[in-house]
Amino acid sequence: MLVATGEFDLDGKPDAVVGDYFPGIVQLVLNADIAPIPVDTSGEYKFTHEPGISGVAVGDLTGEGLPDIVAFNEMTDEISLILSVKN
Repeated sequence: MLVATGEFDLDGKPDAVVGDYFPGIVQLVLNADIAPIPVDTSGEYKFTHEPGISGVAVGDLTGEGLPDIVAFNEMTDEISLILSVKN
């Protein structure tokens, strides 16, 4: 499991980006401080890729002030970009 952090929803709390090698899933989980029981999944976003996610990174790639996600896949030799957009 790979983890990176960024401030995706601009609420002042770090959010988590998790990469999972075998299923090839990159997931963004927004920080809600204390999660209700059962856990509210409305702040989770899944991006499905081919198996082999071997790295995730967060940075502002477009210069608009929002973090974007980069996922590396060692099995396919691909780099995927997941770009944030302003509402």
